[in-house]
Amino acid sequence: MISTKKQFHLLGENQRQPSPSLTNQTLCVYEHFKLQA
Repeated sequence: MISTKKQFHLLGENQRQPSPSLTNQTLCVYEHFKLQA
C-alpha cells in the first residue's frame, strides 16, 4: 500500500517547497491514518 517513510519524507519536502497537489496528498494520508488509529 503506502510507504509511510516516503510519505513522511514528502511532508518534509512540502514544508520547503509548497505544492497544492502534494499538500492534498499528505492531507489525504493524514486522514487515512486518523481513520486507522
